[in-house]
Amino acid sequence: MRFKETLQKVMSVGLKNVVQAIRYAGYRDRQDHNYVRSTGQAPISPTDIVSTARLTNGERFRFVWGPGRIELEIIFLSPDMVRLSWGNANQPIPYAIEKIDWPPVILEHTVSAGEYRIESTALIVKVLPDGGIRFVDISGITLREEMPPEFQDNKSIHRALLEPDASIYGLGERAAPLNLRGGSYGMWNSDTGGSYGPDRDPLYTCIPVYMVVSPNNSYLVFFENSSRARFSFSETAEAVFESGMLRYYFITGSPAGLLEHYTELTGKPNFPPLWALGYHQSRWGYKTETDVRKVIQGFNQHRMPISAIHLDIDYMRGFRVFTIDTDRFPDLKRLSDELETHNVKIVTILDPGVKEDQNYFMYREGIEQQFFCTDSQGSPLIGVVWPGRALFPDFTNPAVRHWWSGKNQILLDAGVAGIWHDMNEPSSFSAWGDLSLPVSARHNFEGQGGDHLQGHNLYGFLMARAGYEALQQYHPEKRPWILTRAGWAGYQRYAWNWTGDIEASWHIMKRTIATVLGLSLTGQPYSGPDIGGFSGDPSPELYIRWFQLSSFLPFFRTHSSITSQPREPWSYGEPYTTITRYFLKLRYRLLPYWYSLAWQAHQVGTPLIRPLFWLDPSNPKLHQADDAFLLGDSLLIAPILEEGATTRKLNLPPGLWFDYWDDTPHQTTDTISISAPLDRMPLFVQAGTLLPLQEENTLTLHIYLPGTTPLLQKPALTLYTDAGDGYPVHPKDFRIDRFFILLENETILIRRETTGDYPWPYPVTRLQFHGSSPSQAIVDGILMPIQNMILETGLFNEVVLNLP
Repeated sequence: MRFKETLQKVMSVGLKNVVQAIRYAGYRDRQDHNYVRSTGQAPISPTDIVSTARLTNGERFRFVWGPGRIELEIIFLSPDMVRLSWGNANQPIPYAIEKIDWPPVILEHTVSAGEYRIESTALIVKVLPDGGIRFVDISGITLREEMPPEFQDNKSIHRALLEPDASIYGLGERAAPLNLRGGSYGMWNSDTGGSYGPDRDPLYTCIPVYMVVSPNNSYLVFFENSSRARFSFSETAEAVFESGMLRYYFITGSPAGLLEHYTELTGKPNFPPLWALGYHQSRWGYKTETDVRKVIQGFNQHRMPISAIHLDIDYMRGFRVFTIDTDRFPDLKRLSDELETHNVKIVTILDPGVKEDQNYFMYREGIEQQFFCTDSQGSPLIGVVWPGRALFPDFTNPAVRHWWSGKNQILLDAGVAGIWHDMNEPSSFSAWGDLSLPVSARHNFEGQGGDHLQGHNLYGFLMARAGYEALQQYHPEKRPWILTRAGWAGYQRYAWNWTGDIEASWHIMKRTIATVLGLSLTGQPYSGPDIGGFSGDPSPELYIRWFQLSSFLPFFRTHSSITSQPREPWSYGEPYTTITRYFLKLRYRLLPYWYSLAWQAHQVGTPLIRPLFWLDPSNPKLHQADDAFLLGDSLLIAPILEEGATTRKLNLPPGLWFDYWDDTPHQTTDTISISAPLDRMPLFVQAGTLLPLQEENTLTLHIYLPGTTPLLQKPALTLYTDAGDGYPVHPKDFRIDRFFILLENETILIRRETTGDYPWPYPVTRLQFHGSSPSQAIVDGILMPIQNMILETGLFNEVVLNLP
């Protein structure tokens, strides 16, 4: 680490905490000495099946395993999703699992030449005498071939063969290329200890789920094991878990179908309030109420919209959680009410560490009720975070989650609209080694007991659950909004994610695309980076390019370290302020599209941003593409990722694509070169799209005419509308407008189907044409003129266009 970085780190945490971090590192190492040591026993695999038993939706096998026996349970949850459980260990507590009860699946059980077959209408699972497993589709094509598992002490080792052309995606948050093939990755949520760059591993949110995509098929594997682990992908896919049952799920289908099933199992993403999809401004350094007002005044002066401002650790009294420093923020409720009149929400940070202080209510209550994690001797475990010596609530204890949830009312009564969870890997300052608790630390685990080896990766997930339930309870009329740094499988039910403390560099900006896409492919559709990087001072060009990219990512926030220069969107002056204003307003113009994608994600688990291969998984050229992405299926975003670049090259997915800026059509899978001066970022719209853009009280439906391209029988636009918050129950609370474009000879029909009775919110509705310009249209039976490629329609049921 360079001297300047070291000095900044010492200044940020305080010299006293540095000394305590040295002491803590020694304490942690002493706690873990001799813990989880191998006995030297060689790994043992099953050798022969000795018995089987039919189960509802599956079968149980018992194998010879060394001197004893080991069991394998196979359960079909649906015709194309199977759960396999190896070993005699306790079953995992189903923290990740949302759906427990599944309907019966019709199965056929057969035995042939020692091969046991369990067959549904979509999938065949073959169990071999040595414990090998083969997954075969109904046409007889082998999808996946697994070797017999190996078990050593508490460790389990799982391997499967990979096809040479198979690509691997997922594992949560990774500073790696989108395709993980050829790499090795840790499964241990980790505070990076400072701003990280490309290829740092592991990061804050590790999820043991990956998707395999090849030109001929795709499948997903999810390991329901929260222990520390390592995944490697070469000729085989290898997963090594240090403890816990080897339980995993196999799902087959298209990428969209895989995520629909996975989120059916682990929970659909939460449906956010509309404001969360807007712009968020933050800085570690907004220390007072005056600072906040000054920032909001800047947005007003520069005519820039904003939806939320975030308060970092300085709003607290001595970094004590659930307190407010009334010297700096004399009346946070009054401030929040004032900002609410401008449609701006306040979000406050919250860390899990509770300061050791007899005069502090959180510490006293936690000690009295034994709510904190303990060391291996049963004493409260004391780490080091921002307030100094601190204790860590044990969120595996339901009573602790309830206690913590209740304390959120302090912030909610002060007008806070959203909660930002940080340092929840959990993180403890340490002079060396792992910045977390000892693996020997003890957790409650719903009364079953267990160690931090199993509890570590669950910590941020369960903290998010407690926060989400608090917002649900105290504001039942509003949708909760939680932002978390750490999480685990299923946390998409409770929280959004950001990519943590990244450095301000072109390299990490480029890698951010793969990071956010990787999260999308593991069930988390809401993520984004600190625009410009958390630490360091980006050049005006880097900030502009980062801002342009982030305006098309789900979580849209500028945030930076206290050691960095202020970074409001106007900080660089002209011409940069004008450019950021344009893209900021474009984000808000696109909110109907964003909101509709969010509703679809909540319904079926489809991510908002998608890799280019999403539209054509059979095209291997697109499997490696991680410098561009899709927003929905209609928009393709190709950011500028190199310093000084004013052009870039791109491989478009098949089909007809229009340049957003000048309507130039492109229909090729070959590499194209696109111009991109600083005030533009390459954007493309797929032919056959209706793209909704709002401007005050007007909604313009931009129709990109398909020409002779065949159209799929799916909506060109599904537009979801409601009040922007709350839980629509009755048809009067929401509306879904589906617009179809049908090509019949030389005539185009645009039809609308509606569900729900929520009022159409736009006094003015128009169609704007791209690609070609019809001279007139018949709107609900009335002939109407088209002027300057714009048709003032109002809300319509059917538009008939005759192509020129």
